[in-house]
Amino acid sequence: KVTRFVAQGGVSLPFPQGGTEANPWGLSFALTQAPDAGGALSQLLLEPGQYIGDIALSAGGAIVGPVCDGAPGECAVIEGSVTGAQDALVQNVVIIGAADAVVLLDMDNVAMEVRNVTFLGIKTRQAIGIRAQGALPAGSLIEDCTFAELDVGLEVLGELPTLRRSEFEASAVGIAVRDTARKRGEKLLGDATNPNTGFNTFDDSITGFAVINERNQELLLEDNDWDIVGLENLSDAAARAAIEERVDGNADVIPFLATGNAILAASLFCTVWDGETQKAIENATVDLTPSGFDTITQNLAGVYAFPALSAGAYTVDVAAPGYDVRNITITLGPGEIRSVVAAMSVPGPETGGKVPGCHAGGGGHGGFGDLWVMAAALLLLAWAGGRAPLQVQVRRLRNHR
Repeated sequence: KVTRFVAQGGVSLPFPQGGTEANPWGLSFALTQAPDAGGALSQLLLEPGQYIGDIALSAGGAIVGPVCDGAPGECAVIEGSVTGAQDALVQNVVIIGAADAVVLLDMDNVAMEVRNVTFLGIKTRQAIGIRAQGALPAGSLIEDCTFAELDVGLEVLGELPTLRRSEFEASAVGIAVRDTARKRGEKLLGDATNPNTGFNTFDDSITGFAVINERNQELLLEDNDWDIVGLENLSDAAARAAIEERVDGNADVIPFLATGNAILAASLFCTVWDGETQKAIENATVDLTPSGFDTITQNLAGVYAFPALSAGAYTVDVAAPGYDVRNITITLGPGEIRSVVAAMSVPGPETGGKVPGCHAGGGGHGGFGDLWVMAAALLLLAWAGGRAPLQVQVRRLRNHR
């Protein structure tokens, strides 16, 4: 993607007269600009400011605001409704509903990513944060988002998107899965066997049900925080009964997270490569013990992700055809993001032993590898560590509207 710059009150001039850091576009104009001559789609970087009006995203495009802790003047605030698009990304922005807003983000039969977005309605709580309908939202990801002062935070009429590490508060309903929702995807809101889901918080400021499931099919809501003090001290039967008072419909809510633990989710990223060539290995299997997670095979260029984990000690077991098994022991702290490398070696005489940690040489090519891992870790830490807790962000935004 090519990067273009956007600011409140920006210009309406084609690139390179506009869209630069020195002379940024206005948002509405930026969204009308076609890909560049090479066919690359634009990543629009929004400066802090207030962007008034409804907008429609472009397929494959990205809107990224600054990291914001909710203080006045630090956030990119879109006051209006947003229409989603296939393979689009919205990140680090605040979407505030206008007085007549019905849906803040319409995910109408598209697969897209929504990261670190605050959906803030009005005090009469009449808007819906995200509405997902059609089959394609099954490929969507909603992560690290906040939903507040809404009628419904997330309404699902078709396939369920993957939801993790998000918070629902001060709304009438957190999530509503309508009877028209598809029968697939019942595990995408919280599945104890899938580290890509769960760790969502349903604050006790929700006045109605935290979750409504209108379907007969059971909805998995495991590994979520229900903001019920002392829940972890109850038996499974008593805890289930307490949680089910906040859920309308058929749902599996056990196991659950202790109150306050969802916002302390840790993340682990395991890079698997050949210890001699440092070529990514994309056909590995990665297991995490102790955990109830299924074996992870999905990866991005050899990076295998566990985005939502409880703090604790784990062993990462990595296997790949033609290589010795690697075992890495780690301890994750609350909210920690860790990047480790499994440098795989072919079977044969010992030439340095197993790789017990982030990167232990692996065939004498440690210098570049160590720098690569350090860079990846710094980027991950910058992404996660630069934002204030969700409750702090929303509280500041609500107080300064």
